[in-house]
Amino acid sequence: MSLTNKFFVTIVGSMITLILVLGSLVSTSVASYVMSRNSDSTALYMESFLEPYVQSMAVDGVLSAEDLVALDVISQDEALRRHVLSIKVWAPSGRIAFATDPELIGQVFPSDELVGPLSGKIETYLDELADDENEFERKFTTPIFEVYVPLRSTVDGSIIAVGEFYEDATKLQTYLANSAKDNWALLGAAAVTFLGALYLIFSQGNQTILNQTAQINRLKAERDEMLSESDKLQSQMQEAKQKLGDLDEIVRRRVGQELHDGPAQLLSYLMLNLDDLIKIQQVERSDPSRFDDIQLAAERAQTAIREMSSQLVAAEAADKKDSTVSLDKVIEDYTAMSHVEVKTQGTKLVEMLHPKKQRAIARIVNEALNNGFKHAGGVGQEVDVSVKSGDLVIVVSDRGPGFPEIPSVAQNECDGHFGLGSMRDQAGTIGARLDIGRSAAQTTDVTVTLPIS
Repeated sequence: MSLTNKFFVTIVGSMITLILVLGSLVSTSVASYVMSRNSDSTALYMESFLEPYVQSMAVDGVLSAEDLVALDVISQDEALRRHVLSIKVWAPSGRIAFATDPELIGQVFPSDELVGPLSGKIETYLDELADDENEFERKFTTPIFEVYVPLRSTVDGSIIAVGEFYEDATKLQTYLANSAKDNWALLGAAAVTFLGALYLIFSQGNQTILNQTAQINRLKAERDEMLSESDKLQSQMQEAKQKLGDLDEIVRRRVGQELHDGPAQLLSYLMLNLDDLIKIQQVERSDPSRFDDIQLAAERAQTAIREMSSQLVAAEAADKKDSTVSLDKVIEDYTAMSHVEVKTQGTKLVEMLHPKKQRAIARIVNEALNNGFKHAGGVGQEVDVSVKSGDLVIVVSDRGPGFPEIPSVAQNECDGHFGLGSMRDQAGTIGARLDIGRSAAQTTDVTVTLPIS
């Protein structure tokens, strides 16, 4: 059961018990009051009839013959018989001196009811006819109201006898029943009103408790959620801590890619031109421009390595510095070193990108051009930049045989070749897609697709 129902059952049970007890007390009190008032009036009425005819009992407690006749006449009066069903006159000894039923005259009955009247009190009883001396009265079908009245001497006022009257109590019982009904109705209405008020007050209190309970449960849920979030954050911290262990490996990988994309390409160019130096020496003819190119490449490799070292030492300062790399400048430098003509189209479009994206695209193009020179001799190299369907598309192509078959990028890097992995990483850092393949025109294409919406 809910708290409200428990309260309702308890209070209803208590109120019913209280109403029953209170109603019984009120009914009893009302009945006692009505019977007392009725007995007083009846006693005063009957005393005026009986006392003048019991004075002979003041001598020896026995009625004279004249008094017996007079009492008999009075008891047979029709006006009196409509209300008084039977009359008895008791001597102080418990002997019946007169009775409507002549057979009872002279008989002695032990009766506790005479104690009060003999001391001057008026005693009343309703339908208590269980004694032997009430055999005559038990024959009546109507409810009977008994009244015991002390009868006094007119000489000294002493109690010389007790008069007993049996009155028809039909009207009295009807009045008492109606009075009890009114009392019960009034008590019932008061109880319903009281219960309604209590129930309303308790319902409001119970609703307050329920609201507070719901709030406590909500706070508890929020606390559990915060604990769960804290556990999640702690787990993320553990994961981040674990990742820190791999940071050195990542840094070494990135440094290796940077060295490969920059100085390593320049050094590769120097090594590719060593054969030319040998041939020049063999024919004893020198080509100053070739020596100048080699010297320029060496200087650039040295500068690139120094810049990379400076960036590693002062990474924060390097991040703040705008080190935008021009795509046209990369192509120009490549052309100067390789003496290969590269066709370009739309390269200025790259300049609208963020410097970080410009640098990544420049490195990819530089790597693709150097790979084209290494594997295809720079034949038919082109760099085409265009906008298609909201994407910036950069295509670096050549007419060579294409990339050699490689088991995987990871295997390629294990063998010391970082070019393909470097291009993919650079594309990934700017959210671009890198595709490498052969076109229908039999060209090897390195395509970078960057959303620019």
